[in-house]
Amino acid sequence: MITESAFNYQRYLASRDWALKRREVRKRCNGWCERCGAGDMVAVHHLTYERKGRELLEDLQGLCSDCHAFQSGASDFDPLEAVRSVA
Repeated sequence: MITESAFNYQRYLASRDWALKRREVRKRCNGWCERCGAGDMVAVHHLTYERKGRELLEDLQGLCSDCHAFQSGASDFDPLEAVRSVA
């Protein structure tokens, strides 16, 4: 069951306001993952939900798909560790 707040949040993520914030994050990181620096930015991750819907750019981080999966808890693979082991 989708709650009203979840529905509104999903609507927000489909909004022009969110698209503009995503664009600003992409511009800030030049399209590269801000966590590992090795992958293309494909997702914007919330570092905090304190200002959900009125985020500051500092609340957001552009991530590659692997870093986003790790940060979201969907994967145990940490691309940052892989990058560090190469360096």
